[in-house]
Amino acid sequence: MKKNIAETRIGYVILNILLAFGSFFTAYALYTSAAHEDKWYPGLLFLLLLMPGKEMLSEKHQKAAMVAALAAAVIAAVFVISQVGIWILNIRYSAAVLNAAIGVMAVAQLIMFAAERRSEKETVIG
Repeated sequence: MKKNIAETRIGYVILNILLAFGSFFTAYALYTSAAHEDKWYPGLLFLLLLMPGKEMLSEKHQKAAMVAALAAAVIAAVFVISQVGIWILNIRYSAAVLNAAIGVMAVAQLIMFAAERRSEKETVIG
């Protein structure tokens, strides 16, 4: 069966790089904008893009990436609350926190992917 672009190594890396940039820029745009509707759509679409390449990482590294994303969500929520107060309940700010967490998850997955590939090379050479 032919692999799709998300199941190849270079495709996985490119997808996560684009996902990280898209998520961070969307989070920044949501934080600075004044619009109020349809703010969860980009985050949910970005989250769906993370799913196809799940088998590219070991379960241990998937959990580590998830922990990094959860920590980023907490930090982003604290930052937003400190800047705008209780308005974190506004959908715009909640979506900004979600997008920041997705961006961190994409970067963490890239780091874990590079670590796994490096350990594979060391195992083969050593």
